[in-house]
Amino acid sequence: DHPCHPYLYHLMSLFSQDNRMMRGPRYQLQDVTLQDCGAPRQTSGSVSWNSSGSWLASTSSDRLVKVWSLEGGKEVAAIPGHAGELVRVRFHPTEPTLLCSSAQDGTVRLWDVRSNSSSRCIAKIDLSSPQSTATSISWSRSTITGSNNQLCVVEGDASSGCNTIHIYDLAKLGGGGSRQGRGRSTAASSISTKPLKSFPLDASSSVHECHFSPSGTHLVAAVVDHGKMGELWIWPWEAEAAAAKDDSSSWKERCWRVEGHAGGAIYTHAFSPNGKRLATGGNDALVGLWDVPASLVCTNVMDRRTKFIRSVAFSHDSQLVACSTEESGIDVAHADNGSLVGIVSLGSKSSARGITNNNSNEMGGGADEIAFHPRAYILACARGHHPPSHHSQPQGPGFTQVTIAKLK
Repeated sequence: DHPCHPYLYHLMSLFSQDNRMMRGPRYQLQDVTLQDCGAPRQTSGSVSWNSSGSWLASTSSDRLVKVWSLEGGKEVAAIPGHAGELVRVRFHPTEPTLLCSSAQDGTVRLWDVRSNSSSRCIAKIDLSSPQSTATSISWSRSTITGSNNQLCVVEGDASSGCNTIHIYDLAKLGGGGSRQGRGRSTAASSISTKPLKSFPLDASSSVHECHFSPSGTHLVAAVVDHGKMGELWIWPWEAEAAAAKDDSSSWKERCWRVEGHAGGAIYTHAFSPNGKRLATGGNDALVGLWDVPASLVCTNVMDRRTKFIRSVAFSHDSQLVACSTEESGIDVAHADNGSLVGIVSLGSKSSARGITNNNSNEMGGGADEIAFHPRAYILACARGHHPPSHHSQPQGPGFTQVTIAKLK
């Protein structure tokens, strides 16, 4: 008898979009070419590639959403509109010009990046209050269920201290669900900003991130109840969406909960593109690598960092996994067992840039968020957003907003 939650076997079949595992020779990192984007006195906390890999979006400390070209790292667009500090940017998984952003202004905005209009904003989500912030935004990536126009938003209300997870339908936000539906840019629209479903939590629970499973049928949230270890909460959101509207609290009773990091909160998590692996990064400075088909068991741990994990990311072929902290360097590992491939140095000095197998003091700081290119071993790193409450040493004016590392 398997000591699993009753519907775990159902989850195992739904999490993966295919049953293929990439096989081949193990990757050996030979060299790294670094490309810097942005002004050295501006900072960034979030990065996202578009589906073709031609553009990279980033937040900027001047409240502009920046878009960069892969070739040459040139600024393609600087998009105004948010009235507060930017928090997250996310390109749509299949629409290469559709971008979503959140800020500390109580809004989430959708942009048509290709537009030459002075207002690229095609839709705006107003959160419950101006004091709210969407701390996590995530698209459904599923192409099987046809749900890749659904957006998951984690709202943090500063006044109440409560988190709520919302699911929105792009087609009902004025943005349309296809290129034909977004043929021109219009003034920001708040058409039907009511979510398809909301999942509220009380003030004793904090949600750091929430993502759709690769199949798009489940939601996976990193939750911590104050004073307890971090957990993954997993539930079939489509079934909850069909539940009674007044059934807004009992959904938590139907969650399958997986205890994660004993050292505290899980700050970040990501699925591999093939749906076989899940990486979690926590307050304990560890990265857990989970085998999804094998009952969601943590099979390996990456323990080379000493600060809490800020971001994890898988390569396009699911072979590599990387993690970042405020420490110098980006840890790149084999996704199957977490063994070290190398540490990418982001140092400003030419002698300190590239690849190493150890942590030196000249490696140029870490990154708030990292993102692998959708088609190549290229890693984007958001640099320098260090809130005083969590960081004692700023990265300083010598660091650019974004660094792109091309692995060879």
